[in-house]
Order: sequence, then structure tokens, then C-alpha cells
Amino acid sequence: MAKGLTTKCPNHQYIEEQLVEYFCSGLLDDEADHIDAASNGSITKLDVETVWELIKEVALKRENRRRRTRAVKGIATNESDPMMEKLASDIV
Repeated sequence: MAKGLTTKCPNHQYIEEQLVEYFCSGLLDDEADHIDAASNGSITKLDVETVWELIKEVALKRENRRRRTRAVKGIATNESDPMMEKLASDIV
């Protein structure tokens, strides 16, 4: 479950499955492909908590890969992507 997404705006009364669907529908094609591949084909077969955990793992892996790529190119790696950090901290 995504931390705080349902408690920040409870008046919207979204159920967790809807939040997963809305989140995943906003992904770029390659990001959606990574999520589907990590879930062995399709996230629709997984429970909501497992999907959020999977999204978190994929986001962290992509952030680590980005940092490694920057290090190889000789770019300072002590800065992090605030969007990726927020995503990782917002997801259980």
C-alpha cells in the first residue's frame, strides 16, 4: 500500500486497486514493461501490496543504475533524484 496516498485525501475514496491502476497507466512504456517483466508478465495477477513493493523495487533499481551510469561517466554521484527518493519513501 502506498503510504499516505489514501489518508491524504480520504474524501476521494479511492480503493488501493484504483491507485495502482492510475499510477501504472501514467508510466512510460519502458517503465510499464519493466514492471510487467518484474511481475512475470502482468501486475493484474498480483495483490496490491505486492504491486506497490514491486514498483518500489523497480524504482530503486533504476535510481541505482542511474547513479552507476553517472559514476562511469565521471559525473558527481552525491546528488540524488528527489522524485525517485520521494517515490521510494511514499511506497511501502
